[in-house]
Amino acid sequence: EFELEKTTGRLVLILKTKDESAKMKYWILQSYSSRSDFLLLFFLFAGVLFLLFRSEGKKQWQAWWIMAGAGIILTLPYMSSVLMEGDDLSFHLERIMGLAEALQSGQFPVRLNPCFESGYGFSSSMMYPELFLYIPAVLCIGGVSVSTAYKFLLLCINLATAGIGYYSFRRVFDSDKLGLVCALFYLVNPYRLVNMYHRAAVGEALAQVFLPLLFWGVYELVCWDYKKWWVCTAAATGIIQSHILSVEMCLIFVALFVVLAISCWWKHERAKRMLAAVKAGVAAAGLNMWFLIPFLDHFRDDNYIRNQATDMQNSALDVYELFRMAVKYYGPYVDKSINRQEFITLGGAVLFGVLAYCFYLVRNYMSGQKDMLSESLESAGSHTGIMTDKRILWIGNMSLGLGAISCYLAARCFPWNTVKEHDWIYQMVGVIQFPWRFLIFAALFFSAVMGIVLLELWKDKNQAAAGILVGLAVFMTFSCMDLYSMKPVALNGYSDVMDYRNSVMDYYAEDTDVEHIWANGDTVVSDDTVTVSDYERKGMSISFSYSN
Repeated sequence: EFELEKTTGRLVLILKTKDESAKMKYWILQSYSSRSDFLLLFFLFAGVLFLLFRSEGKKQWQAWWIMAGAGIILTLPYMSSVLMEGDDLSFHLERIMGLAEALQSGQFPVRLNPCFESGYGFSSSMMYPELFLYIPAVLCIGGVSVSTAYKFLLLCINLATAGIGYYSFRRVFDSDKLGLVCALFYLVNPYRLVNMYHRAAVGEALAQVFLPLLFWGVYELVCWDYKKWWVCTAAATGIIQSHILSVEMCLIFVALFVVLAISCWWKHERAKRMLAAVKAGVAAAGLNMWFLIPFLDHFRDDNYIRNQATDMQNSALDVYELFRMAVKYYGPYVDKSINRQEFITLGGAVLFGVLAYCFYLVRNYMSGQKDMLSESLESAGSHTGIMTDKRILWIGNMSLGLGAISCYLAARCFPWNTVKEHDWIYQMVGVIQFPWRFLIFAALFFSAVMGIVLLELWKDKNQAAAGILVGLAVFMTFSCMDLYSMKPVALNGYSDVMDYRNSVMDYYAEDTDVEHIWANGDTVVSDDTVTVSDYERKGMSISFSYSN
């Protein structure tokens, strides 16, 4: 170990060893960058947001600039020459490199990734949606390093989450200001940041881009303008092309929304709404058939799924862990005795916002507005076209309920062991592996709750409580960014990342000799003594001449 006494723009590490086969795979670095940089940016950003709230004019371009600025700020930890390690980082880098190599060899769409298992290959493109990974893959083909291409993808994810989130929340509430606040809370939600910074869960982070769009689409389909069924189709397509497990969880929460909002669609043109729902489903299936057919065909082969036997009951979180303020990260390769879930949280801001929202509900009830909940349900199903307080309240109550359900599913108090006793149910939900994955919906719905309560606090001139809510959100955001920047493991951005081979094969026949595949890779094996010449590999195709 050594320490640099001063800042340098170039560091050369020379390895001297008697072992000629030794090769450096990655640097182990510890960053000591100033933590005040992120904090200063957040204070500046908060100041701009405060001035916007004080502004009487409704300038929509201001909101778009704010969301874009927030997306760029959240990408700042990646704007360096190194790429910090994450749980699934090597897997996604391998996918990107494999896509680039496969495209160059003539595969399109790519079905077989030639990089996995030391060059043996893996059908990752049929088991995992990779449409959005074509972006960094094309950059790699153009000469961009895989680490830089990955960082660009994350910038796109942040900007897309900001833009789609703002547009969707704005359409749900028919309010620029409320849409902006909800989208900001969603953008900086700690669980979303953990997916990006620490888990390197690219698929889940991509799915979170489209969840607000799905929220808007389902709301229109069930409660408002069913002619906008195409919004559901667009959202479903984005999620299908991002993360299959999120598709399964989305089906659960869409069903819950439909059941809880039954008085909306049952009393108002239910036949037309049902027909519109069928249109949305058929259109989504048709648009994604090019991926779904190979996926379902491959999936039915009864492949062994690695880690499917995860104990969901023990992987769930205690209630206090759902909202903890302190987050820790130990890296993807740690002893099993260490709790690797200490960075999974929704943050204290969510808990404060939910409690404040419940306070306003109780206050309204105590003040004599006992029928407000039932009245708001009716008004949400009407077609007045005008945003009313009752409609906002109905959306908030629905979000509060669905967010609470998602937390219950992620918590240890949910009887996952009982579910496991029913094989047919557990076969469907067991692939989720970790119950805390349901927190993607808590992040979505509680962001709507927090946005509503923040504006209510501001309207009540309770700036102190509003400041606490925003301060907690800023603190958790800063903590997640800072924790990423201070992680001790880094991949050198200028090294040959192709040496960082991955041995992950999540789907394979149970009798597959994975160790043999990894050891041999793309080696040509013969039982006879032969001489091989003119060996050439292009993607998944190998050509050579031999003589004995």
